[in-house]
Amino acid sequence: MKKIILTIVLVSIFVSNLKAQDIKTITNGFPIEIQNAPYQVSIQNKSSGNHFCGGSIINNKYVLTAAHCVKSTSASDITLNVGFSIQNNPGNNLQSYNAKKIVIHPDYNPSTKDFDLAIIEIEGTFTFNNFVKPIELISPQNLAPEAIGNQVRVSGWGWTTPNQSGVTNQLQAVDVPIISNQRADNQLDISYPNHSELTQRMLSTGAVGMGRQGACRGDSGGPLVFRQNGQNDIQIGVVSWGVPDCNGGENSPSIYTRLSQLVDWLNGEVWNFLRIQGSNDVCFDSSKTFIL
Repeated sequence: MKKIILTIVLVSIFVSNLKAQDIKTITNGFPIEIQNAPYQVSIQNKSSGNHFCGGSIINNKYVLTAAHCVKSTSASDITLNVGFSIQNNPGNNLQSYNAKKIVIHPDYNPSTKDFDLAIIEIEGTFTFNNFVKPIELISPQNLAPEAIGNQVRVSGWGWTTPNQSGVTNQLQAVDVPIISNQRADNQLDISYPNHSELTQRMLSTGAVGMGRQGACRGDSGGPLVFRQNGQNDIQIGVVSWGVPDCNGGENSPSIYTRLSQLVDWLNGEVWNFLRIQGSNDVCFDSSKTFIL
């Protein structure tokens, strides 16, 4: 009898481990709950309700995303959903907002993918709680979070398997190392010979020797975050581009818009909004997330 029980236990452990190993995510990552990334935004087509890009909450009025996500879209065509982990079962903490205005970086170039950044102003304001919170942005005065070798996290509802279309239902994340743009360029020369030039406004992550890990289609616009125990998460990048359909294996780095190079533009855009609205209620600090 003891042998039978022991056999059942061992089989159960084996099956459990197998299932854990078989989980394929954003790609080669893991599922997370929204409490672990309460700044995460799902940008959706208003008419179909389909998720097509990610974003991040930077204050109670604005969402940060990639310019290529919204360059051909009007504000009236999208909704911004926050406070949930599962697309087809968002639960009671879901907050959904219409977009009021889209501002694309004036130097964005679709051909080179440089300056791939945009801000979306929502109608109304976010209600902050454990499921919906803003993310602090990297300060140009402290570049330590974007140092080569740092482990950083990217999250979203994008493709979970290279070359297989379809967004995932459950929010996913993966922890990846920052690599130099030169190293990323060398990898892209192998997997994507006609790739765009990497500029100082771009940041790269990879997982050499570990297979393909990183962002994929549908994760565009989402946050790349530096995390430290007991401290605020800091967003250092926005998902921008990579090898088409996430092919290329270990030679398939993910490329992000480097926020430290563009934070001044972001702050200027929001500051201009406040000035136009005639608000004098904000103590403005260019190194911090702020509330309208």
